[in-house]
Amino acid sequence: MGGLHQEDKQSRLGSLRAVLFDWDGTLVDTLELLCASYNEVYRQFGMALWDIEDARANIRQAAREIFPSLFQDRAKDAEKIFYGHIDKYHLDLVRPMAGAAEFLARLHQEGIRMGVVSNKSDDLLRAEVEHLGWAPYFDAVIGANAGIKGKPAPDMIVHCLDVMGMDHGNLGSGDKQNILMIGDTNVDMQSAQNAGVVPVFIRHGFAGEEEIRDLNLTHNYADFEDILRHMD
Repeated sequence: MGGLHQEDKQSRLGSLRAVLFDWDGTLVDTLELLCASYNEVYRQFGMALWDIEDARANIRQAAREIFPSLFQDRAKDAEKIFYGHIDKYHLDLVRPMAGAAEFLARLHQEGIRMGVVSNKSDDLLRAEVEHLGWAPYFDAVIGANAGIKGKPAPDMIVHCLDVMGMDHGNLGSGDKQNILMIGDTNVDMQSAQNAGVVPVFIRHGFAGEEEIRDLNLTHNYADFEDILRHMD
């Protein structure tokens, strides 16, 4: 990708076709909420509780994807506890990541199309987007839906671009190199690579750099302010 490099900033910003975002740990800080929700499950199942750093180190995929192996035939009971706790408290605890609102406003001002691709439940995701007043920024908001494989599979990114009217199947490699996927975990980066779009890692979320070291990423930034410094 030629575009976030210093020598080509202005032309890069203007050439972007779309920017897609992960949600938890990328645009919003929900670590406290997720830690508390997992702990509610673990408490009721008599398991050891997490602290915040345990949650940061272990949360990568949606609970519905990991609970079957963790709880076997009681997975549905665990899901009910987990999502019940999320549903009760998520709007009170969701917080924008530093610089996220300004970053979205800047891209919107530049006329760059945006979407959200998250393994979070679709109804919870949409409620949080609306709660923060960010719905006007996004052409598509894609959460976990039946029939669409979650990240790291490419399916959610493909579906998001299709909903945005960009028809992923007919995009050439050059077009895909002007589509960014910004996320904070190796799962996000692998999904972007699998979909053929540009992975952009942001370090203010769940994962550390050691998790993405083997992915050979070109774009790795501390936060949204850091990304903007490479665009302006």
